[in-house]
Amino acid sequence: MKSQHSSQQAITFVQNFLLHLPLLWMFSGLMMLQDGRSIMTRILVVAVITAIYIGRKSIFSGTYKDKKNRYFIFFIGLNIIYLLLSKVIHHVDHGFIRTLFVSSLYFYFYPVNRYHINWLKASILIGTTLLACFAYWQAFLLGITRIGEPMNAIPFATCCMLLSISAALIANNTQCRKEFIIFTLASLVALFCTFLTGTRGVLIAIIPCLLIINLHKKINLKVGGTLILLLIMVAIANQRVLTTMWQRTANEIQNISNDNLNTSVGLRLQFWKSAIYTINDHPFLGVGTKAFRNEISKQYEQGLTSEEVVKFNPMHYHNQFIDTTVKTGFIGLLLMLSIFLYCLYLALISKVCETLPITMIIASLGIAALTDVPFAHLPVVYLLFMLLFLGINNLFNTKTVV
Repeated sequence: MKSQHSSQQAITFVQNFLLHLPLLWMFSGLMMLQDGRSIMTRILVVAVITAIYIGRKSIFSGTYKDKKNRYFIFFIGLNIIYLLLSKVIHHVDHGFIRTLFVSSLYFYFYPVNRYHINWLKASILIGTTLLACFAYWQAFLLGITRIGEPMNAIPFATCCMLLSISAALIANNTQCRKEFIIFTLASLVALFCTFLTGTRGVLIAIIPCLLIINLHKKINLKVGGTLILLLIMVAIANQRVLTTMWQRTANEIQNISNDNLNTSVGLRLQFWKSAIYTINDHPFLGVGTKAFRNEISKQYEQGLTSEEVVKFNPMHYHNQFIDTTVKTGFIGLLLMLSIFLYCLYLALISKVCETLPITMIIASLGIAALTDVPFAHLPVVYLLFMLLFLGINNLFNTKTVV
């Protein structure tokens, strides 16, 4: 009888481990390994199969998922269907479609009653420990000025920012003093690594998070004050990085005022100007992920854009909202925004989930998306939607009973 009970416990633990492996991977290998996103896809497939086995008797009943989860998956599904149709009309990145599809399967089949906050805590602590080692190796041993390889520095900074936010949310909700200290330090480590990437757009995105923390009624005041103090300390520790970024920005503004647009900011302005012409010509369905370069060449021949833009041969428009509109039209943009607007509706209007996680995640990504394209980087997409799923189900709250 005792051996039977031990055997059942072992089976349950293996099931739970496979089920929550995506959580453990999202702040570690997903961020730091070159094949992290491919491994994440395989891990999610294993987790989905495990979830189907666990809930095999009830997964297809109408009550398996509550209303908010069904609508969340529904809005993701609308995006998948539209992108598949766009792929027929003109080329659209199939990697993004696959990421949304596998993630939505996980969200539907995941049995929330098997969740425990310790899985998320373990993910954050493993992630910050590995991140600290990774940052030390790249910044201090290799002398890399902008850490993040093999991932691009900008999406890596976005992942670090989301890790910092997640740790801060756990610190805010815990009643244990030791946990408060541990997760506050974890948030500090991730924030420090965000600075080490030297990414201006992501660092600016931290500002709305601080505003939300201080304006939120249910925020733990010691967390808000501590995070602001730690941010000041991190900024002082990264004074050289901040000074370099400030000087670079000032030089670029000076160059732009002298009609020299061949700089990081200047090229972005030219990309956005080019995008306006393309959107005017293809407002509803866009031109896909390949034909937009042909549009840039046409604009150059017509004298509407510069030679520098053609030579740069951009992969995207360095603005998620503009990039989505160019490639999938206003229909694609509205469908993309529908997911985030629905999450904000749940948090701010219907009050069925906590406000703080959803608003911080969406506000930070929204600001970062003004100068980058998070959806072009699949690790960021996986991480973003996983955190939104946790947020709408109140799974950042250490008091949540499921």
